[in-house]
Parts: sequence; C-alpha cells; structure tokens
Amino acid sequence: MVSPVSAEEMVVSYRGPESSRDPRYEYMLAILRLALDITRDEYGDYRLQAEPPMNTARSIQALRKNKSPNLILELSYEDRYMHSELDFVPFPIDLGVVGYRICFVAPKILERGPMPTTLAELRKLTIGQGFSWADNAILRHNGFTVVESGSYESLFRMVAASRFDLFCRGINELYPEYAAHRALAGLKVDQQILLYYPLPRFFFLNRSNQRLKARVSKGLEKAYASGQLQQVWQAAYLQGIKSAQADKRQLFVLENPQIDTLKVPWQAYQFDVQRGLFAPAPPRP
Repeated sequence: MVSPVSAEEMVVSYRGPESSRDPRYEYMLAILRLALDITRDEYGDYRLQAEPPMNTARSIQALRKNKSPNLILELSYEDRYMHSELDFVPFPIDLGVVGYRICFVAPKILERGPMPTTLAELRKLTIGQGFSWADNAILRHNGFTVVESGSYESLFRMVAASRFDLFCRGINELYPEYAAHRALAGLKVDQQILLYYPLPRFFFLNRSNQRLKARVSKGLEKAYASGQLQQVWQAAYLQGIKSAQADKRQLFVLENPQIDTLKVPWQAYQFDVQRGLFAPAPPRP
C-alpha cells in the first residue's frame, strides 16, 4: 500500500527516457536525487515522478505550460530560453563535458578512407540531430548541414543506413549509447575526430517554481563542495571518456552563438577531456 503524501512533501517531475535503450538521463536523475537528499533537512521530503516519454521539443513545451508539478529538465543553455517562461539552476550539471563531441559515422564514409583533416572538408559531411536540440543552430552557424529527426531512436538507424554522414554525441554519451545499440547493423564509431563547442547544461524549470530552483541550486553546490557530485560524475562518465581516447583525436573547435547572454561562470567547473583534468575550456575560435 502506498502511504499518503505529507503536506510538506515536494513532488518533482522529471523527463523519462524516450525508449528502453535511452541511457541519457541516468546521471541527471542521480544528481537531482543527490541534491534533493542533501537539502531534505531544510526543505523536507520529496517524491520524484517520471513524465511520459517525450522528445526535447515537447518537453520544453511542457515546461513552459507548467502542467506537471515542479517539472525539471536537463537542457543545454540557449539565449532564447531567457525570453520565455523558463528559468534555470545556475550550476553546469555535466561539468561542461558534453561540449566535446565524438560521432557515430555512416558506413559509406568509412569506406572512403580517413576522415577529413580540415574544417572546410569536415563541413561537407552531413550531421544528424534531434528536433529542437541546441546543437542544430550551433552546427549550422559553423557551416554544417544538419538533418533533423523527431525520434531519438531513429537517429541511430539513419546513420547506420548512411542517411546522413555523422551523428555526433557528447563524449560522455556515445559509448553507453553504442553499448545499448550495438546489435544495430552498420552502426560504427569514428576514431579520428573530436569536436568541441561550449555547451553548458543546466536544470531548467518554469519561472514559477523558485522554491525548487533554490533547493536544487543549494543541493548541487553542497554536493560539489563535498565531492559527492564528482563521484557520481566519474562513475557515470569517466570510463566512456577514457574509451574515446580524446588525446589521439584531431580537435575541431567551433563557436556557440547561443550563450552570449550567459553570465554564469560555468567554465570554472569545466573538465578538459584531452588532458584528463578540470581546467578552462579551449578558447573560442
């Protein structure tokens, strides 16, 4: 029997995975739970509830409408969000690592031989992305052709079928996703290039949910100061980052025009994947 909810209990809604093979939100949920646990004495009990599966575009719309109690989403920062009903917790939850991108690569591209060694040549390759992903505008700003899909799962099938040339993921994301999809014929991982563009991610919420913002902000800062957050981060991401062998890849640095209004000093938490330590991000081109 489920016990009745106390009056003090904070219900927090979060975005669930889009499929049974979607590992993207495991770390997010772990540090959200950590932040809520650390602040339990001050803010009281809480209950997490998963929302039905939805893509990024639908989840942002749900956040704007504020229909679910204390809905909180992990999103890459975009200036346009600050002109809407959204607000964010000013702590870069993945410690900047998702801005380093490695790619699934179409079989037809591998058959041609080595990957491009100049940005001009790399721009000739098409890149698959999901609808409303922050990467889309970044890549187009830097001269790439982007093919969008509304389905997370379809992106793996499309790159494996050479419908586009690259499907680039955070260096912390690709290998868990590859493990979940390794049975897909034609799904290959590029071993030669590494993209970087500043892509700080935060917990976003509706502007009306300021108590949740204050609680999660305080919880994340405490977790980072104590080292607990870094332990969760390393358990989730460090092995995948090591598998990518970033120091052996050619680095291409791109601009992100969508963070011009961002004043949070997120770079102070940045993890440098090529040197394997926390340090400022590579300079903008």
